[in-house]
Amino acid sequence: MERDDAKVRGAALRAFLRSRLPVSGAGSVSALARKAGLRPSTATNWWTKGTIPDNASLRLLAEALGVELSDLVAAYEGSAERSWVLTSPELEGIIERAVEKAVRQVLAERDRADDM
Repeated sequence: MERDDAKVRGAALRAFLRSRLPVSGAGSVSALARKAGLRPSTATNWWTKGTIPDNASLRLLAEALGVELSDLVAAYEGSAERSWVLTSPELEGIIERAVEKAVRQVLAERDRADDM
């Protein structure tokens, strides 16, 4: 794997880790690395230098974070599904816009049918 690709994957892993923080005893990725028994620079090198994380390091991070190892591997490989965390107002806004769009489409279809 090329170093630039590894950096991109490392950045995706970092984003995944950040999205799961804080956890007990770790409010940052560096603190999470320490909690897992890793040097923070080990994790940082994944996205700054493009070093490739080994399974043992990922397993330690997964345990410290309370997720499955496969979740970290999927985040690194870019095969993880997006996880959306919405507050009630955000969700209400999304639903309202979707309903408005659907109503407009139904009315437009009805108008076209009436014109025929």
